[in-house]
Amino acid sequence: MSTTTRSCSPTRALLTSGAKGATDDVDADRAHHVAAAWNERGTPKLTVRSAAQAESLFDGLELLEPGVVSCSLWRVGPARSGEVVPVAEYCGVGRKPLRT
Repeated sequence: MSTTTRSCSPTRALLTSGAKGATDDVDADRAHHVAAAWNERGTPKLTVRSAAQAESLFDGLELLEPGVVSCSLWRVGPARSGEVVPVAEYCGVGRKPLRT
């Protein structure tokens, strides 16, 4: 999971990209096998996490709705077509809370 922040003003920062990562909540054996194979040659290295572990990466940030969910389910509005099927990858978007 990776995040990038960009300064917007002295009192707030914008998260320019969310965080995403593979999960073992769907098929643990397959997730760890795929991550191990990828990590032999690929970059960046994959870390397999549960939903709770992924959500903990947002500690100190305001987690935007719908929170940490399967990437295919993270939407601001309704799905555009057909049934949405969960995938074995979580994502979320957070932002630094505004200072008052």
